[in-house]
Parts: sequence; structure tokens; C-alpha cells
Amino acid sequence: MSTTRWMSKRCGEGGGIGGTGEVEEELAAASESERVGVGDANNIRCPERERQTLLKFKKALVDDYGRLSSWRSKDKNCCNWKGVHCSNQTGHVLELHLGQNRYSPDQPWRPLRGMISPCLLEFPDLTFLDLSENDFNQSNLPEFIGSLSNLKHLDLSWTNLSGPISHQLENLSHLQFLNLLGNDLIIIENLEWLSHLPSIEYLDLTSINLSVVNDWLEVVSHLSNLTTLNLWGCDLPSQMFSSLSGFNYWKSLTSLESLNLNPNKLVSLPKPIGDICTLRKLYFFFNNANAQLVELVNNLSRYAKDSLEDLGLSYNQLTGSLPNFTLFPSLKYLGLSNNILNGTVPKSIGSLYKLEWLDMSSNFLQGTMSEAHFSNLSKLRHWHELVVLNLAGNKFSGEVPNSLGRLSNLETLKLFNNSFSGNLPSALKKCSSLKVIDLGDNRFSGKVPAWIGEGLPKLIVLILRSNKFDGSIPLNLCWLTHLQTLDLSLNDISGTIPFCLNNFTAMAQEGYDYDMINGLDYFSYVGNFTSQVQYFGSATVVLKGREDEYGTNLGLLVMINLSGNKLIGKLPTEISSLLELVALNVSGKT
Repeated sequence: MSTTRWMSKRCGEGGGIGGTGEVEEELAAASESERVGVGDANNIRCPERERQTLLKFKKALVDDYGRLSSWRSKDKNCCNWKGVHCSNQTGHVLELHLGQNRYSPDQPWRPLRGMISPCLLEFPDLTFLDLSENDFNQSNLPEFIGSLSNLKHLDLSWTNLSGPISHQLENLSHLQFLNLLGNDLIIIENLEWLSHLPSIEYLDLTSINLSVVNDWLEVVSHLSNLTTLNLWGCDLPSQMFSSLSGFNYWKSLTSLESLNLNPNKLVSLPKPIGDICTLRKLYFFFNNANAQLVELVNNLSRYAKDSLEDLGLSYNQLTGSLPNFTLFPSLKYLGLSNNILNGTVPKSIGSLYKLEWLDMSSNFLQGTMSEAHFSNLSKLRHWHELVVLNLAGNKFSGEVPNSLGRLSNLETLKLFNNSFSGNLPSALKKCSSLKVIDLGDNRFSGKVPAWIGEGLPKLIVLILRSNKFDGSIPLNLCWLTHLQTLDLSLNDISGTIPFCLNNFTAMAQEGYDYDMINGLDYFSYVGNFTSQVQYFGSATVVLKGREDEYGTNLGLLVMINLSGNKLIGKLPTEISSLLELVALNVSGKT
């Protein structure tokens, strides 16, 4: 019996529930004569045998949401079915695009369930297989996938697979893209099978434990076409970073563009990484690197100075002052938060004309952020591209410079837990894209600006807690229809609570689209669980004396905190219409 005929019989047995009551009808219709060919040049059709195979593949799946509803017997041409791509010449099935992105604001997560059927072996020309973001119920990674010898693209990320990674993958010698992140897979002994994938360009082994795999760097170093390497949370053995052989291996990665080593408890960043002249993205979050930041940056600037775009070094133990980052003129993302950095911010920071994200929060930086830091703003056309500015948790003082108002695309401004003082500059009202403002725990004074309600229509989070604001709450704040979090607590605000708070549509309407908070995205492939940084406008919120950081769940928090002020009068009855309100605190000063 031939392999093809054996697999045809195997595919038709058992499997999952098709999700619709018409599967048997479709299979019966599909068993008609195979006289339907690939069609003429104006109407390419898939071979009937492959159409039948797709129906069998569907039978092994549970399609709760009708994602495969176009896979019907009434349509004789499976090249028209959703997710199926055929050859323009022969009609043979070349690609299956059945993956999802659960974090996409435009597409709800609707996973297929069931099993990955070995029917796939009946597609000899299959080059692309994307089953990402589906649910295969902790089943093992199918060994037969190693027999799909023409595959160039294999994405099994977030598919709820488990068990060992089969060495049969070594047979996929044409593979260029391999993504296995977000599963419960294990590697037994070594990564020798990877050495048989000479064409691999994108490799993601996120969360696969490599602590006992001592050959990983040696194997990877021989993948000369590798451009993206994601080893997020792989518990990498540190000795490979410090040994002489490890240094030589890093030097062999001459095509590497993106390297993600978050978080692995690594104690150092290998110097040879600075020799990779193609490096564009380097992520080294949540490690134990204990070094002078200046030395690390100088090392990277040897060959990667013109190519580097993203540099993520947050959550380490880096020390010293801030170096001259203008060594990297292409820098778009700079993450230095939660280290032990001190000193002042160099004025040259304003010359990074491509910068989109700057996070230096939770360090020991000090001094003022003066107009001089941004003196070049009017000359640098692209500085307005900055989306996130986070200087929170340092020792900055002085007034906020008016020049920040030129950051027209700014969506998140976080300056909390510093010693900034003075009035909020009215120039900030020009930042009409702002969604999150967190200025708590500073020394700002004056009245709560009315222009916040007039000029910042997209604002979702406004936190001005623990400052020295006085006067009354401006009625203009009621214009902020998207507002979900309002914290004006611990100030010297007086007067009555505005009756117009029921204008806060996001707090009043049940089922309001809280996904607006998810618009604070900085898309950049870094190989974490979503293969991108998704910034969900986090904020520090105090409820009942407890301070918590809300990140991805910030959109679920709907609260008003006006406590610790000098407000008088009754609570407006209009507040009762805020149906989505989770927390309300209007207690006075004690």
C-alpha cells in the first residue's frame, strides 16, 4: 500500500468533531470522480484529491466559530476557501494560513480546536503552514510534520502543544521560518537537529527550557542565514556567554538583525555582540547584568552604531551615568528602566530624531528637564514621532519644559514619583493624542488646568494625585468622554464635585469599548509572547491606601479618586449613572 493511500485512509478515521452537521455530506460529495482538474488559465482549481483532503483535515478540527465555513462541498474549487493558497500554474495547495493574533484589536480570538491531522502529508507541495493561536489540547508536536519536506514557513506558536520536540524536524531542510513559542514543549539532550536547517532565517524558541542544552550557541552560530533569534525565557546557561568558545560563536552570527534574550538571568552581555554590524534590535530585559552602562554602549557602538534601532536593557543592575546615545542615530526604542543609573540626562538626548519610545523610569536620575534638552526640537522634524515618554521614579526636579508640547504624537506621559514643580505647561494641550497622563507624587502647583478637558479629547487615564494643586475641579474635565481613571487625590482642591461627571461616557455606558486602551501599541518584533512589544499604557493607582501598578488590565479599571482634598457639598446624584464605576473615593482630608 502506498504512503499516500495509507494516509488517506488514516485521515478519514476518527478525529475531532467538524463543528457543523454537514461534514459527512461534504465528504460524500467530495468522493465524486476526480475528473475536475486544475482548470483553465482563467479559473485555477485545486485537484479534487486535495479538496477532499482539506475536508478531511477540517473533520479533525472543532470549528466553534465557523472560521472554516467557506470549506464547503458546494464550492468545487478549494483555492477559493479561506486560508488556502494555491499555485497559479498547477492549482496545487501551497499554503495554509489558519493562524490568528489574539492581541489584534480588529480580530477576536476564535481558536480552532481538535487535532492536527496527518492528512497534511497529502499536500506534497505545501511550503507554508500557519496554525498559530489555535488550541490542540496539550497534544504532542506531531512527528509527521518532519515529513513535510518542502515547508519553508512553520508557525505553531500558542497552539497548546506539549511534549518533546521531535528530531524529525531536521528533515525540513528548506525551512526559513520556525516559531514554537507559547507551548509546553521540551528539548531532550541537544539542539543538533537545528544544524540541519541551513536556510533558517527566523527562529523563535521562546519559553523552551535550554538550561541543560550546552550546544545551543554552537548550533545557532552555524545558521549563517539567521536574522531573528528569540530566546525569551529559555533559562540559558550563563557559561556560554563568558567562555572563549562562546565569544567565537557570537562572532559567527554575521546576518543577525534581531536578538531577544529576555529574561534569562544572564550576568553579562557578550562583547562580540558589538561586532554584529547587521544588528537592529537587541532586547536584554530582566537579566542580572551588572556593568557600567557606558562600557556596554561603547561596545555596541563599534559596529552596530548605524544599524541599531531598538535597545532594551530594562530590569538589570546597570550602573553609572547615561552615555551619549547619539552614537546610534537610528535609535527608535530605548528602554533603561529599573536599573541603578544616576546623574543627569544629557542634552544630546534631544538629537535622537527617530526616537519613538523613551523609558528611563525607576532609576536614580536627577536634575532638571529643561528647554535646553529639547532645543533642537524645532529643527528635528521627526522628534514628534515620540509615542511614549516615561521618566517616572527618579529624582528629577524643576518645571516641565514647554517644548514637550511639540511632541504631537505623544500618547503616554509618565512623570510620577519625582520632584517636578510649578504649573503644568499649557503647551501640553497641543499633545492631542495623549491617552495616559500620570504625574502623581510630584510638587506641581496651581489650578488643575481647564485645557486638559479642552485639548486632550482621547485621554483615558488622568492621575494628578499627591501634588499641590488648588482651586476647584474645572467643568471642562467633563468633556473627557473616554476617561476611565481620574485620580486627583491628596491635593488642596476645594469647591464642589461637578454635577457633569455623568458625561464620562466610558464610565457610564455598559459594554463601552475598553479596547481603546490597547491602542497604545509600539509594534516592534521582539519575540515575546506576542512577537511584538504591545504597550498597554500602564499606570500606578492607589485604592484604599494600597499602591498597585495596572498594566494589561488597566482597561478594566474604572475609578474616580478625589479623596484627601477640601471638597464640600453633597455627592452629585449624576454619579449614580456611572454604571461601570469600580471604585469611588471622595473622603476629605484627615
